[in-house]
Amino acid sequence: MNIFEKIEDRLKNNTKINMFYISIVITILSYLITKDYNVFYIVIEMLCASLTMAIVFITFTKKYKSNSIFNYIGYGFTLLCFINTVHIVLINTIEVGNFESKGTIFVWLANNYLEYMIIIVSTIFTKAKPKVTDLIFVYCLVIFGVALFVIFTLNFQGTTSDYLVVGKNIWKYTAILCFVALLLIHKYKYYIGRSESRYLYTYLLLVFIYEYIVKLYFTFSIQPLVFIYIIKYLAYYFLYRALNEYILFESYNSMYDDLLKVEDRHIQLNKTLNDRLNILKEVKVILSKSEKKYVSLLESISDGIIIFHFDEISYANKASAYFIDISLDDVKDMSLGDTLEKLGLNYSLSSEKFLDESISIEIAGEEKYLDIYMFESEENTKILFIKDVTEKNINYNLKIELQKYLGEENVKNEFYANISHELRTPINLIYTSLQIKELYIQDNNYEAIEKNTVVIKQNCLRLIRTINNFIDANKISENYLKPNYGIYNIVELVENTAQASVRYIEKMKMSLVFDSEKEEIYTICDWEFVQRAVLNLLSNSVKFGKVDGYIYVNIYVNNDKLCISVKNNGPGISSDIKPYLFDRFTKINKSLNRDKEGSGLGLYLCRSLIELQEGELVLISEEEYGNEFLITFPYEEIHIENKDSIYKSFEINDLVEKVDIEFSDIYL
Repeated sequence: MNIFEKIEDRLKNNTKINMFYISIVITILSYLITKDYNVFYIVIEMLCASLTMAIVFITFTKKYKSNSIFNYIGYGFTLLCFINTVHIVLINTIEVGNFESKGTIFVWLANNYLEYMIIIVSTIFTKAKPKVTDLIFVYCLVIFGVALFVIFTLNFQGTTSDYLVVGKNIWKYTAILCFVALLLIHKYKYYIGRSESRYLYTYLLLVFIYEYIVKLYFTFSIQPLVFIYIIKYLAYYFLYRALNEYILFESYNSMYDDLLKVEDRHIQLNKTLNDRLNILKEVKVILSKSEKKYVSLLESISDGIIIFHFDEISYANKASAYFIDISLDDVKDMSLGDTLEKLGLNYSLSSEKFLDESISIEIAGEEKYLDIYMFESEENTKILFIKDVTEKNINYNLKIELQKYLGEENVKNEFYANISHELRTPINLIYTSLQIKELYIQDNNYEAIEKNTVVIKQNCLRLIRTINNFIDANKISENYLKPNYGIYNIVELVENTAQASVRYIEKMKMSLVFDSEKEEIYTICDWEFVQRAVLNLLSNSVKFGKVDGYIYVNIYVNNDKLCISVKNNGPGISSDIKPYLFDRFTKINKSLNRDKEGSGLGLYLCRSLIELQEGELVLISEEEYGNEFLITFPYEEIHIENKDSIYKSFEINDLVEKVDIEFSDIYL
């Protein structure tokens, strides 16, 4: 027998003595002394009300099976507790001996009906297991139905003077309710429990006996006996004892079981804790060995490592002392801010969580290049890493110089290859044409001689173009080429250049479209530079355009910029070539058997000539939508009074010859 079972038995005995015998003895003694029946009746009702309150209190404060019939009875007795309290108040407020008021009759009848209805509903709930909302709803219906039935009973029987008639007939209704309750308890005793059912049988029989004797009182008008009310009290006591046994003491056992489970859990936790403590000891030993290994490893590293905790040094290896140029003992006395200042960094950086700096510092008379890294490994802990990159920087500089040298060598090789090809090819063609020409002269084939003359002329022009490009590229590199500024109508200049190129454009079965938002736009420029740049862009559009394509030339003013656009619908320039397109010797087609020649200096010269005039040349290209070269100059509107001088200075130049020279490397 556990301690709670002993407590249970003791409490049961104390309950029998204290709550039943003592209260009954005191009540009977008070009646015998006072001979006052009314006082005795009120005391009994108060004792019954106190038991009702105790039942409600136990139900709501102690944990038991949620579907126990005693839980449902306890919930229902909340209503009965309220009715009993009202009944006692009404008895105390009316005149002594005048218990037959209509209010008293109403409360008394409602109390009798509810005693049975609560047992009936609770028995049904034991099987149905309703929700809380359903439970409240049903009990509300019960109280409402009982109230209506009592009102009906009183109105049907008559006024308060018929109190005896009501008392005589009430037992019929209560007998029916008692029989129904006993029948349901018997039917659902499997769900209720056998011992629980015995308590309920006892309660119902005692209540019925009490009401039957009351019926005899109303029938024969005999003086009420004292023991009648003791029977009612005894019925309530048995129900209280049942709740006390199956809810109160069961809750103690449940607490005891929980306590045992907690104790078992505590034992298991203690065992687990001891196991973990043993593991922790082993881990500490392993960590101690690992710490020694890691410290040895850190000391062997040539890079400086310093660990700060709350900005104070908690660890520093030997290499860090070398980089800070003080002894290791002095290093360990420094703070984070002092360390950064010693390395030539700003003290305010000590508040940063991450640091990445490169510094140059003199150590032992030698200049050293250091990379400084600092990061926060955890809260209030930072790690400073000092890496010597002097050798790395030296190697990097050597690598840059090597790459530069190789680049220059590559440029030279390309230069020699290009100049060799650009000079040798036209010379070979001229020499071959001259040899063939002698044969044509002997055969008097003047038509072939004329064709040979055209070939010789074209290749001579190509030589002139190649030499001019090399000379001008060298002048630009040496900063010798300067623009000769003047005021010119840029529309006329570009349009004449474009029209002079039409015969070559048409040979490629391409069309030229020229457009300008104004007929005259005067600006300050070097007209030869502009003409040469436009010719080069037109030549490239013909070279790399497509048959039956178009070239669109447009001039317009955009705010403070003068824009010249040369656009074609040929294949877009590859994204791999775009970054180097305006460099020297850059070619879109580098094969030696290409049908469109060039030295690779054209776009380089074109952009250089534009930039010498404070302009800009950019490429706007999409591989599927063609290419657009856009020339922009700073623009400020100029008003010209005498335009004839401008026209004369422009018209004296031989534009046709320049077009022939520019297009000389296109073989049709």
